[in-house]
Amino acid sequence: MTGPLPPAGSCPGCGEAASGERCTRCGVAVRVGPYRVRQVLGQRGAARTYLADDAEGLVVLKELSFSTEPSAATLQAFHQEARQLQSLTHPRIPRYLDMLQLGLGADTRLYLAQEFIEGTPLETELAGRHSTELEARELARHVLDILRYLQSRSPQVFHGDLKPANLIRRSDGALFLVDFGAAWVRGGTSSEASRYTPPEQTTGELDSATDLFGLGVTLVDALSWDPAWKQQKLTPAEELAASVDVTPAFREFLARLTSVDPALRFVSAKEALRELDAPEQAPRPPARRLKLVALGSAAALLIFGAGYATGRATSLAKRSVEDSHRKYSSAVDDTLPDPTPPPIQVPPPSALHPPDMEDSLNSLETPIQVKEQWAPGHQPSDCELARQATASTSGFYETGEASAAIDHNPATAWRSNDSTGAWVQVDLGRNYTLTAMVLDWAWDTRFGPSATSTVSTSLDGLHWSHVHAVTNEPKDNNVPRRVWFPQRVARYVRFSGTEWHGGWAHMRSFELYGLECPLVAANSPSDPSNAER
Repeated sequence: MTGPLPPAGSCPGCGEAASGERCTRCGVAVRVGPYRVRQVLGQRGAARTYLADDAEGLVVLKELSFSTEPSAATLQAFHQEARQLQSLTHPRIPRYLDMLQLGLGADTRLYLAQEFIEGTPLETELAGRHSTELEARELARHVLDILRYLQSRSPQVFHGDLKPANLIRRSDGALFLVDFGAAWVRGGTSSEASRYTPPEQTTGELDSATDLFGLGVTLVDALSWDPAWKQQKLTPAEELAASVDVTPAFREFLARLTSVDPALRFVSAKEALRELDAPEQAPRPPARRLKLVALGSAAALLIFGAGYATGRATSLAKRSVEDSHRKYSSAVDDTLPDPTPPPIQVPPPSALHPPDMEDSLNSLETPIQVKEQWAPGHQPSDCELARQATASTSGFYETGEASAAIDHNPATAWRSNDSTGAWVQVDLGRNYTLTAMVLDWAWDTRFGPSATSTVSTSLDGLHWSHVHAVTNEPKDNNVPRRVWFPQRVARYVRFSGTEWHGGWAHMRSFELYGLECPLVAANSPSDPSNAER
């Protein structure tokens, strides 16, 4: 970003020979008061951003030019807002160092000099990867802390152009919000509006909910597993539903931030921070808030994007705190005698399910549509994802370790300890987009007429999202069951006993499939189990 100085006497924009303070060919500034321009960082309409230096080091210069002579009110608003920006003293906001007014009439140009932050734009970071939920939460926390400070000022300060390109991460990891001068609105509409711009801002409205929308879309960007959405022009809500896999509480948090209705967003950054740090609880519809917005004059909005507004008239009701995170036992209770589990009954071939496709809805949490298929002759695919993963468990009996569930060997099986709630878990090593699984499990039929287990996924191994519940009757024992479900991004997948009635269970095969290795249907010509049916 800090390129070399242009040769003496040349334009930092077009490279042509330039004398004086401005290039007569392209209009780029060569010198602005005490600052020498090194390069052009960007341009939006009549606004340019320069990297420049003076005797004390590098600065960022924001320049605003005019097609006609600016009015006295416009100039007064600029100086007022510039002084307000210079008063900001947050450690994650670059310091505003100077303001200049040069030229006369239609040649008038206004400048703000800001501390230069050497670092990597978040936009660049997100181009090659997507964030985990923990990383997205940390990003939200850092940005909300900055916004809370800005909204605590009197009058309040709003950035107006919050997006990944305006978040800079320094080499030490510190995150800065830069470029307050990018959010200039002209004539009540903004030709520079982007997907980070809330609908109400295009009509000149700026308040505490404006920057929250930009943050919400930025977080959806960070969490998205599929960069193709940028070409599809999905709305934040569509993208949130399509390719973001997070806990229900964080999904609701993101949905509120990205609501096109400002009355459904949080009332302030402070309120959003409080919700972000609250213990996870069941989602509930947000309360609508009254909207009391002071619209700045066209001149005030014209300048450096730091609009001011009155506070909100109401706040959302305080939510009750409820920790609903499920905790599992991490070891087998060795204080009890270790009984020998009886052999698990295997049904005769005549009792096996036919390989018919059936619709199924899980019954334990918010339903998602899945497809189940019994496949007695199922053979694992060579590309199956769990085989190269790491397996762990809450406990096992004798030689029935967790790894036996993913080794593709039907002669071995994970054998649980004798308690409902026992689980076996797969760590894929990185995030995958999962679409299907195969479960080959059985339980001790002496303990009840049926048994139910659940499958959940997680991005971090701490917060789990329910995928599907499976129930076995005696005839289902040791019959591979194929399950297709909506695309889900996950690193960890857990199979756990829900209703085993205190009995034992075992799993011969726990297979995972996704975009990198799809699971074919049983009636497909490419399915190797067809020959066995």
